[in-house]
Amino acid sequence: MIYASLLKIRVTSPHACMCVQGLTKSVQDYPNPKAQPHVQVALWMMAQGRAVRVGDHIPYIVCEDPRITEAREKAGLPIDQPVNLGITELPMAERSYHPDAIVKSNGKLRVDVNW
Repeated sequence: MIYASLLKIRVTSPHACMCVQGLTKSVQDYPNPKAQPHVQVALWMMAQGRAVRVGDHIPYIVCEDPRITEAREKAGLPIDQPVNLGITELPMAERSYHPDAIVKSNGKLRVDVNW
């Protein structure tokens, strides 16, 4: 029942699964930005021309690995059934996206309801 509700949220409202984390220092000062989702998203925001400063709260949503989503679709497997496709999933920080990026993806990025 809960899982079915989360699947509905994935389709209708990815913002329901949004996390927000503050930057405690400059993005360039984080020693391992690839391991921290809010830093990954802040870097994306900066690449989009947005100003990002210490103290900003960065929204992000953890999505399914796009490679796994694509392989699942090619194999005709349902999205609500966990399977092993022989693909090592990307780390959580690398699957974290700004809500705007998810909307702009036109359904290619899907909220990871299993996370």
